[in-house]
Amino acid sequence: MIRLWLILISSLCYLFTVTSVFADGLNQTDGALPNEEYAPPAEGTETLPAHEYFGYKDGFFIHDPESNFLLRINSFTQLRFLYSEAHNLDNYEKFQLRRMALLFSGHLPDESWTYVLGALTSGEAGSFTPINTFVVKTFDKNTWLQIGLFNTPFLHETILLTPKQLAVERSLVAKYFSTNSSIGTIFGKENEHFKLQLSATNGDFVYNKQLTETGNDADNEVIFNGLSYAFLSRFEFKPFGKWQEFTDYTTPAGTSKGLLIGIAAAYQKDNNHLATEELMGTADITFQGSGWNVSSMVAVLQDQIRNYSSYGAWVQGGLFVDELRKTLELYSRYEWGRSGQYDSILNLDEEDLRLLTTGFNYYILPKLKFTSEFGYAFTNMGGNWADPVDGWRITDETGQWMSRSQLQLVF
Repeated sequence: MIRLWLILISSLCYLFTVTSVFADGLNQTDGALPNEEYAPPAEGTETLPAHEYFGYKDGFFIHDPESNFLLRINSFTQLRFLYSEAHNLDNYEKFQLRRMALLFSGHLPDESWTYVLGALTSGEAGSFTPINTFVVKTFDKNTWLQIGLFNTPFLHETILLTPKQLAVERSLVAKYFSTNSSIGTIFGKENEHFKLQLSATNGDFVYNKQLTETGNDADNEVIFNGLSYAFLSRFEFKPFGKWQEFTDYTTPAGTSKGLLIGIAAAYQKDNNHLATEELMGTADITFQGSGWNVSSMVAVLQDQIRNYSSYGAWVQGGLFVDELRKTLELYSRYEWGRSGQYDSILNLDEEDLRLLTTGFNYYILPKLKFTSEFGYAFTNMGGNWADPVDGWRITDETGQWMSRSQLQLVF
């Protein structure tokens, strides 16, 4: 136990040393990443400072005098320490450069054509991989066509990039049911209260990836290759609130009260390797206001070939407790899942998940956030739910727990 406290103290010292280095240069007005949803980036340069051809506003920008071209640069970095204990496994502690991303966005001379180019690396991978790399043609303010690589319009949680999550990491339920990023096209249309996206892609869903005993999924890569096709659709209803305030799960003081209800469906078929045919559905709700938010989702999967079903759900909430309701945010999340997919590691026909995570976000600066959380698994953790990279390891015992701390820089 003494060793654990020493590790935690040293990690906090490390994180706050990094904080002091960045702090002087980041005390600016609030900004945000470009909209990482499947909606198009903002058009035009009308929000940029007049007569300035380069500078900073919602990212570093460059544009020519005639505003024919715009380039905006954004980035985020996540430095993390995690510690995990399980009854039949050695204690596990690790520092991580979990993610570092570069995002480029802007428009062409015809401002109805916009683009996003993204690349992501992690300490686990060691190389950059593309994320959200696409071109958008906007027909009017409410209709667009998007082509390229993007977060598919299915789960609201996975549509948003990780800097916009409430907790350190996305839920295990979302990782199981995620349709992940894919290459294809999206047709989108919205008005004040409704939004509809229809998508056709090459699939590459990740929920049927089961880990091996070592946590190495290389043997299962064939599942991702050669999918025949996939279709997805998502419909959202916003009776009140602002669309732009539903692009993350954090709601500091000044956020207007809003309600968002979403439903989505996904279907994919693979005739090439494993004769896969899967159907998925989900529904989610987010209710938020000035300094607080509550959200929940449910998801279901039906494998038509292997004839099994899986279910999952989570509920989470966040509350700012400091005087200005902008700095210190407490949160909790509870996850439940039941996978009907056979677990070859623990030899289980069904595998349950019950997981509680609670923690806090401390906003050192608007773009610099320190997060610390504690998670406890009430069930064992088999290959269907485990996520060793982020600390949840495979074990046939209940009671695994984990602590994660993270410093996140966004500009």
